[in-house]
Amino acid sequence: MPSRFRAAVVTGATSVLAASTLIAGTVVTAAPVTAADRRADITARPSDTTVRSGEQFIVRGRFTIDGAPAAGRTVKMQALYGQDWKAIPGARVTTNTEGKYRVRLILSMKGDRDLRSVGLAPGGIKNAYQRFTVQVS
Repeated sequence: MPSRFRAAVVTGATSVLAASTLIAGTVVTAAPVTAADRRADITARPSDTTVRSGEQFIVRGRFTIDGAPAAGRTVKMQALYGQDWKAIPGARVTTNTEGKYRVRLILSMKGDRDLRSVGLAPGGIKNAYQRFTVQVS
């Protein structure tokens, strides 16, 4: 599509929107976006869900804020002990420019282990969490 035509379509759509707003007699104002309105999301994909005690496995994922890559942000891994989430020592990485991360884990305690990936969001935005289970034998 020639750029001349595309510009005309956009201008025409804008004019229709402005006319509709004027006819309705309403004034549209944008509310300011606060940190509470913003959303952080994270994915977590373990390379294996059944591992031996002391065996290494990889967790990969992507961290985003408002759908955009959360580049240069910290992602840490946590394990559930009783009712408390505890950081897994040394399992802390920084996302790349695409918001992707990769962390190596080695677990020794046997049984079903509830884990989660935590994306640390900037001030005022809720951190992102993705829970998963790995069976350690």
